[in-house]
Amino acid sequence: MQDIITYRRDALNSYRLILDPPPAVKKKIAVAKTRLDAFFPGTPLSGGMPFIYLARFAAFESEEERITEPLQKVALGAMPFRIHLKGFDHTTHTEMYIRIAETDWVNSVVDKVSAITGPWRDVHFNRLPRISLARNLSSWQFDRVWPYFENETFQNQFIINKMLLLRKWEGHHSWQIVKHFLFENQLIEG
Repeated sequence: MQDIITYRRDALNSYRLILDPPPAVKKKIAVAKTRLDAFFPGTPLSGGMPFIYLARFAAFESEEERITEPLQKVALGAMPFRIHLKGFDHTTHTEMYIRIAETDWVNSVVDKVSAITGPWRDVHFNRLPRISLARNLSSWQFDRVWPYFENETFQNQFIINKMLLLRKWEGHHSWQIVKHFLFENQLIEG
């Protein structure tokens, strides 16, 4: 009898590392997003999910464990911290977002993650932590909505005590949570 050889293709998946606000904060962000979308009935704006993304990258499925182990070490050495959302801002008239008042703690986590020599490809680390409301705005869309949001107040504070790794399998559209990494403020050697 002849042996059957099976080959498994190693998929190149997309990943995001994020900070996920609590549900009450997400609800307040959703209200702001709804107000923004109301300017363009029937044409929802492409925009952000209510989270703060730290990094995005691609990696082969077989390398996932080599990604999660160093991220776990980063989380073990980080301490929970307060995030203060304060007001709206924009980047070059194409993206509107909710500003994070002090970004030192978030940038510290991004710096530690960017120091990892992981098996990732097409990596991008977020150097402007924020919560996006709308991206890829055309100039006329931006000119229409920005005057209403420019002086609008938006404030909220919350404690963030973990980061999440999300995965989108090759050929799929939805994201799944791969792992929660709790910030535990422990001394990590090497």
